[in-house]
Amino acid sequence: MAGKEQKRKQLHYRRASFLQPTGRTLQDLVEEAVNRLTPVSARIERLNDDAEGWQRFINTHRSVMGMEFGNLVLYAPDQNRQIIAMDDDADELDIEHIAPPEMKDGKKRQFLESLLYYGLKDNHVILLQSMALRARDIELYLNWLLRTVGIFDENNAVFLNNYAPQVTQEKLERAEVKSVKIGTPLVDMSAEMAPEAPTQGGMSSRSVRFRPWGEGLDILRAVMPERMKDLSWEDLQSSSNLEVFVEVTYKRQTDESSQQLLNKLTTALRHVGDEDIRIELKGGGSIVGSELQIKNFRQITSYDGILDPSSVFMEMNAWLMEILERGLIDAG
Repeated sequence: MAGKEQKRKQLHYRRASFLQPTGRTLQDLVEEAVNRLTPVSARIERLNDDAEGWQRFINTHRSVMGMEFGNLVLYAPDQNRQIIAMDDDADELDIEHIAPPEMKDGKKRQFLESLLYYGLKDNHVILLQSMALRARDIELYLNWLLRTVGIFDENNAVFLNNYAPQVTQEKLERAEVKSVKIGTPLVDMSAEMAPEAPTQGGMSSRSVRFRPWGEGLDILRAVMPERMKDLSWEDLQSSSNLEVFVEVTYKRQTDESSQQLLNKLTTALRHVGDEDIRIELKGGGSIVGSELQIKNFRQITSYDGILDPSSVFMEMNAWLMEILERGLIDAG
Protein backbone atom coordinates (compact mmCIF):
# COMPACT_ATOMS: atom_id res chain seq x y z
CA MET A 1 0.00 0.00 0.00
CA ALA A 2 1.31 3.45 -0.91
CA GLY A 3 2.68 5.44 2.01
CA LYS A 4 3.19 2.42 4.26
CA GLU A 5 6.32 2.44 6.45
CA GLN A 6 7.65 1.37 9.84
CA LYS A 7 8.26 4.01 12.52
CA ARG A 8 10.47 3.49 15.56
CA LYS A 9 8.46 4.48 18.63
CA GLN A 10 9.17 4.16 22.34
CA LEU A 11 6.77 2.31 24.64
CA HIS A 12 6.75 2.94 28.41
CA TYR A 13 5.63 0.59 31.16
CA ARG A 14 3.74 1.81 34.23
CA ARG A 15 2.02 -0.02 37.11
CA ALA A 16 -1.31 1.28 38.38
CA SER A 17 -1.95 1.63 42.10
CA PHE A 18 -4.89 3.08 43.99
CA LEU A 19 -5.28 5.40 46.93
CA GLN A 20 -8.16 3.21 48.09
CA PRO A 21 -8.14 -0.18 46.32
CA THR A 22 -11.58 -1.35 45.19
CA GLY A 23 -10.68 -4.97 44.46
CA ARG A 24 -10.96 -4.26 40.72
CA THR A 25 -8.20 -3.66 38.17
CA LEU A 26 -7.63 -0.47 36.19
CA GLN A 27 -8.42 -2.39 33.00
CA ASP A 28 -11.85 -3.33 34.34
CA LEU A 29 -12.58 0.16 35.68
CA VAL A 30 -11.61 2.01 32.49
CA GLU A 31 -13.53 -0.43 30.28
CA GLU A 32 -16.68 0.12 32.33
CA ALA A 33 -16.24 3.92 32.45
CA VAL A 34 -15.71 4.30 28.70
CA ASN A 35 -18.64 2.04 27.82
CA ARG A 36 -20.93 3.95 30.18
CA LEU A 37 -19.84 7.38 28.97
CA THR A 38 -21.12 7.29 25.42
CA PRO A 39 -21.38 9.04 22.98
CA VAL A 40 -17.86 10.38 22.85
CA SER A 41 -19.05 13.89 23.79
CA ALA A 42 -19.88 12.54 27.29
CA ARG A 43 -16.21 11.85 28.02
CA ILE A 44 -14.72 15.17 26.89
CA GLU A 45 -12.73 16.86 29.67
CA ARG A 46 -12.52 20.63 29.23
CA LEU A 47 -9.21 21.97 30.52
CA ASN A 48 -10.19 25.65 30.39
CA ASP A 49 -13.28 27.56 31.44
CA ASP A 50 -13.88 29.11 28.01
CA ALA A 51 -15.51 27.19 25.16
CA GLU A 52 -12.44 27.61 22.93
CA GLY A 53 -10.04 26.10 25.48
CA TRP A 54 -8.17 22.82 25.25
CA GLN A 55 -10.15 19.60 25.46
CA ARG A 56 -9.13 15.95 25.75
CA PHE A 57 -11.01 12.68 25.58
CA ILE A 58 -10.66 8.96 24.91
CA ASN A 59 -11.58 8.36 21.29
CA THR A 60 -10.64 4.90 20.02
CA HIS A 61 -11.27 2.14 22.58
CA ARG A 62 -11.03 -1.59 21.96
CA SER A 63 -11.14 -4.71 24.12
CA VAL A 64 -9.01 -7.25 22.24
CA MET A 65 -6.21 -9.75 22.99
CA GLY A 66 -7.27 -9.77 26.63
CA MET A 67 -6.42 -6.06 27.00
CA GLU A 68 -8.18 -2.70 26.95
CA PHE A 69 -6.67 -0.34 24.37
CA GLY A 70 -7.38 3.24 23.42
CA ASN A 71 -6.04 6.66 22.58
CA LEU A 72 -6.29 10.01 24.32
CA VAL A 73 -6.90 12.99 22.02
CA LEU A 74 -5.97 16.63 22.69
CA TYR A 75 -7.38 19.50 20.63
CA ALA A 76 -8.74 23.03 20.82
CA PRO A 77 -11.93 23.87 18.89
CA ASP A 78 -11.82 26.08 15.79
CA GLN A 79 -8.10 26.77 15.81
CA ASN A 80 -6.23 27.41 12.60
CA ARG A 81 -3.01 25.52 11.89
CA GLN A 82 0.17 27.36 10.92
CA ILE A 83 2.05 26.32 7.78
CA ILE A 84 5.24 27.65 6.23
CA ALA A 85 5.69 28.38 2.52
CA MET A 86 8.99 26.77 1.50
CA ASP A 87 11.15 28.76 -0.94
CA ASP A 88 14.83 27.86 -1.36
CA ASP A 89 15.60 31.29 -2.86
CA ALA A 90 13.94 33.40 -0.15
CA ASP A 91 15.79 35.07 2.74
CA GLU A 92 12.68 34.78 4.90
CA LEU A 93 9.82 32.31 4.55
CA ASP A 94 6.16 33.26 4.80
CA ILE A 95 4.17 31.75 7.66
CA GLU A 96 0.53 31.23 6.75
CA HIS A 97 -2.42 29.55 8.41
CA ILE A 98 -5.20 27.28 7.29
CA ALA A 99 -8.61 26.68 8.83
CA PRO A 100 -10.06 23.20 9.50
CA PRO A 101 -11.61 21.99 6.23
CA GLU A 102 -15.35 21.89 5.63
CA MET A 103 -16.70 18.68 4.09
CA LYS A 104 -19.91 17.94 2.26
CA ASP A 105 -21.07 15.45 4.91
CA GLY A 106 -21.80 18.36 7.28
CA LYS A 107 -19.52 17.08 10.04
CA LYS A 108 -17.27 19.72 11.53
CA ARG A 109 -13.52 19.03 11.35
CA GLN A 110 -10.90 20.02 13.94
CA PHE A 111 -7.11 19.89 13.93
CA LEU A 112 -5.72 17.46 16.50
CA GLU A 113 -2.90 18.72 18.66
CA SER A 114 -1.71 15.34 19.88
CA LEU A 115 -2.47 11.66 20.48
CA LEU A 116 -1.41 9.28 23.25
CA TYR A 117 -1.98 5.52 22.98
CA TYR A 118 -2.48 3.21 25.97
CA GLY A 119 -2.89 -0.48 26.65
CA LEU A 120 -4.19 -1.94 29.94
CA LYS A 121 -3.84 -5.49 31.22
CA ASP A 122 -5.13 -5.76 34.78
CA ASN A 123 -2.97 -3.06 36.47
CA HIS A 124 -0.19 -3.16 33.86
CA VAL A 125 -0.11 -0.01 31.72
CA ILE A 126 1.70 0.40 28.37
CA LEU A 127 1.97 3.94 26.96
CA LEU A 128 3.03 5.45 23.66
CA GLN A 129 3.41 9.11 24.62
CA SER A 130 3.67 12.27 22.53
CA MET A 131 5.32 15.62 23.19
CA ALA A 132 2.04 17.16 24.37
CA LEU A 133 0.47 14.14 26.08
CA ARG A 134 2.52 12.29 28.70
CA ALA A 135 1.87 9.79 31.50
CA ARG A 136 0.87 12.63 33.79
CA ASP A 137 -1.87 13.70 31.36
CA ILE A 138 -3.45 10.26 30.98
CA GLU A 139 -3.28 9.80 34.76
CA LEU A 140 -5.14 13.08 35.32
CA TYR A 141 -7.68 12.22 32.66
CA LEU A 142 -8.36 8.73 34.01
CA ASN A 143 -9.00 10.17 37.47
CA TRP A 144 -11.42 12.69 35.94
CA LEU A 145 -13.11 9.92 33.93
CA LEU A 146 -13.56 7.57 36.88
CA ARG A 147 -14.93 10.36 39.07
CA THR A 148 -17.24 11.63 36.35
CA VAL A 149 -18.85 8.22 35.88
CA GLY A 150 -19.14 7.75 39.67
CA ILE A 151 -16.71 4.83 40.04
CA PHE A 152 -14.37 7.02 42.15
CA ASP A 153 -15.29 9.64 44.69
CA GLU A 154 -13.01 12.54 45.62
CA ASN A 155 -11.25 10.39 48.23
CA ASN A 156 -9.88 7.89 45.71
CA ALA A 157 -7.33 8.15 42.90
CA VAL A 158 -5.25 6.02 40.56
CA PHE A 159 -1.49 6.52 40.13
CA LEU A 160 0.53 5.37 37.14
CA ASN A 161 3.85 4.49 38.75
CA ASN A 162 7.23 3.74 37.27
CA TYR A 163 8.45 0.21 37.91
CA ALA A 164 12.18 -0.37 38.30
CA PRO A 165 13.77 -3.23 36.30
CA GLN A 166 15.05 -6.19 38.28
CA VAL A 167 18.69 -5.14 37.81
CA THR A 168 17.94 -1.78 39.46
CA GLN A 169 16.08 -3.45 42.32
CA GLU A 170 19.05 -5.74 42.93
CA LYS A 171 21.42 -2.76 42.83
CA LEU A 172 19.39 -1.04 45.54
CA GLU A 173 19.17 -4.19 47.65
CA ARG A 174 22.97 -4.43 47.68
CA ALA A 175 23.54 -0.82 48.76
CA GLU A 176 22.02 1.75 51.11
CA VAL A 177 20.53 4.95 49.73
CA LYS A 178 22.49 8.03 50.73
CA SER A 179 20.36 10.76 49.15
CA VAL A 180 17.84 11.54 46.44
CA LYS A 181 18.42 14.61 44.28
CA ILE A 182 15.80 16.16 42.04
CA GLY A 183 16.63 18.84 39.51
CA THR A 184 14.03 20.37 37.24
CA PRO A 185 13.41 23.73 35.49
CA LEU A 186 11.61 26.24 37.70
CA VAL A 187 9.21 27.24 34.92
CA ASP A 188 8.08 25.67 31.67
CA MET A 189 6.37 28.24 29.47
CA SER A 190 3.32 26.80 27.72
CA ALA A 191 1.79 28.74 24.83
CA GLU A 192 -1.94 29.24 24.57
CA MET A 193 -3.87 30.84 21.72
CA ALA A 194 -6.03 33.70 22.92
CA PRO A 195 -9.54 34.07 21.42
CA GLU A 196 -9.89 35.84 18.09
CA ALA A 197 -10.23 39.60 18.39
CA PRO A 198 -11.55 41.97 15.69
CA THR A 199 -9.06 44.37 14.11
CA GLN A 200 -9.32 47.25 11.68
CA GLY A 201 -10.72 46.30 8.29
CA GLY A 202 -12.92 43.55 9.68
CA MET A 203 -10.08 41.04 9.94
CA SER A 204 -9.54 38.91 13.02
CA SER A 205 -6.38 38.02 14.86
CA ARG A 206 -5.20 35.73 17.59
CA SER A 207 -2.58 36.57 20.15
CA VAL A 208 -0.31 34.14 21.94
CA ARG A 209 -0.16 34.22 25.71
CA PHE A 210 2.10 32.16 27.93
CA ARG A 211 1.23 30.49 31.17
CA PRO A 212 3.91 29.24 33.58
CA TRP A 213 3.77 25.68 34.83
CA GLY A 214 6.20 22.91 35.66
CA GLU A 215 7.51 20.51 38.27
CA GLY A 216 9.83 23.19 39.68
CA LEU A 217 6.86 25.41 40.49
CA ASP A 218 5.00 22.43 41.96
CA ILE A 219 7.92 21.74 44.31
CA LEU A 220 8.17 25.37 45.46
CA ARG A 221 4.41 25.63 45.98
CA ALA A 222 4.61 22.62 48.28
CA VAL A 223 7.66 23.89 50.18
CA MET A 224 6.73 27.57 50.57
CA PRO A 225 3.14 28.17 49.45
CA GLU A 226 2.76 31.58 51.09
CA ARG A 227 5.89 33.06 49.51
CA MET A 228 4.89 31.79 46.06
CA LYS A 229 1.80 34.00 46.23
CA ASP A 230 4.08 37.06 46.20
CA LEU A 231 5.66 36.17 42.84
CA SER A 232 4.31 38.14 39.90
CA TRP A 233 3.76 36.98 36.30
CA GLU A 234 6.82 38.99 35.24
CA ASP A 235 8.94 37.31 37.93
CA LEU A 236 8.01 33.89 36.58
CA GLN A 237 8.66 34.82 32.95
CA SER A 238 12.11 36.16 33.82
CA SER A 239 12.88 32.98 35.80
CA SER A 240 12.47 30.56 32.89
CA ASN A 241 16.21 29.79 32.87
CA LEU A 242 16.35 28.88 36.58
CA GLU A 243 16.25 25.36 37.95
CA VAL A 244 15.04 23.94 41.26
CA PHE A 245 17.19 21.38 43.03
CA VAL A 246 15.90 19.42 45.99
CA GLU A 247 17.98 16.90 47.93
CA VAL A 248 16.44 14.40 50.33
CA THR A 249 18.95 12.55 52.50
CA TYR A 250 18.06 9.16 53.89
CA LYS A 251 19.70 7.70 56.97
CA ARG A 252 18.80 4.11 57.53
CA GLN A 253 17.84 3.51 61.16
CA THR A 254 15.53 0.52 60.79
CA ASP A 255 15.43 -2.68 58.77
CA GLU A 256 13.21 -1.10 56.09
CA SER A 257 14.56 -2.27 52.75
CA SER A 258 15.82 0.00 49.98
CA GLN A 259 13.10 -1.48 47.78
CA GLN A 260 10.39 -0.11 50.09
CA LEU A 261 12.01 3.30 49.88
CA LEU A 262 12.19 3.03 46.11
CA ASN A 263 8.47 2.24 45.90
CA LYS A 264 7.64 5.41 47.84
CA LEU A 265 9.99 7.52 45.72
CA THR A 266 8.75 6.24 42.39
CA THR A 267 5.16 6.95 43.40
CA ALA A 268 5.89 10.51 44.54
CA LEU A 269 8.24 11.24 41.62
CA ARG A 270 6.55 9.18 38.92
CA HIS A 271 6.41 12.04 36.41
CA VAL A 272 9.90 13.48 36.93
CA GLY A 273 12.00 13.33 33.76
CA ASP A 274 14.62 10.67 33.07
CA GLU A 275 17.63 12.78 34.02
CA ASP A 276 15.91 14.97 36.64
CA ILE A 277 16.29 12.47 39.48
CA ARG A 278 19.48 10.94 40.85
CA ILE A 279 19.79 8.46 43.73
CA GLU A 280 23.22 8.48 45.39
CA LEU A 281 24.26 5.21 47.07
CA LYS A 282 26.44 4.83 50.14
CA GLY A 283 29.90 3.58 49.23
CA GLY A 284 29.72 5.12 45.77
CA GLY A 285 27.56 4.71 42.73
CA SER A 286 24.28 6.26 41.69
CA ILE A 287 21.03 5.53 39.90
CA VAL A 288 19.47 8.03 37.48
CA GLY A 289 15.83 8.36 36.52
CA SER A 290 16.13 6.33 33.32
CA GLU A 291 17.18 3.29 35.40
CA LEU A 292 13.92 3.49 37.37
CA GLN A 293 11.82 2.85 34.27
CA ILE A 294 11.07 0.05 31.84
CA LYS A 295 10.82 1.23 28.24
CA ASN A 296 11.68 -0.04 24.78
CA PHE A 297 11.57 0.97 21.13
CA ARG A 298 9.26 -0.95 18.80
CA GLN A 299 8.53 -0.79 15.08
CA ILE A 300 5.00 0.56 14.44
CA THR A 301 3.28 0.50 11.04
CA SER A 302 2.20 3.89 9.70
CA TYR A 303 0.36 5.04 6.61
CA ASP A 304 1.28 8.41 5.11
CA GLY A 305 3.09 9.22 8.37
CA ILE A 306 0.07 8.40 10.60
CA LEU A 307 0.41 5.52 13.06
CA ASP A 308 -1.92 2.58 12.54
CA PRO A 309 -3.77 2.02 15.86
CA SER A 310 -4.03 -1.75 15.26
CA SER A 311 -0.25 -1.95 14.86
CA VAL A 312 0.26 0.12 18.03
CA PHE A 313 -2.02 -2.17 20.04
CA MET A 314 -0.43 -5.37 18.68
CA GLU A 315 3.07 -4.14 19.59
CA MET A 316 1.88 -3.10 23.06
CA ASN A 317 0.48 -6.58 23.66
CA ALA A 318 3.60 -8.31 22.27
CA TRP A 319 5.96 -6.17 24.39
CA LEU A 320 3.96 -6.71 27.58
CA MET A 321 4.03 -10.49 27.01
CA GLU A 322 7.78 -10.25 26.36
CA ILE A 323 8.69 -8.38 29.54
CA LEU A 324 6.47 -10.71 31.57
CA GLU A 325 8.17 -13.79 30.10
CA ARG A 326 11.65 -12.29 30.68
CA GLY A 327 10.81 -11.60 34.33
CA LEU A 328 11.36 -7.82 34.03
CA ILE A 329 8.01 -7.40 35.77
CA ASP A 330 5.88 -9.74 37.85
CA ALA A 331 2.38 -10.77 36.89
CA GLY A 332 0.80 -9.31 40.06
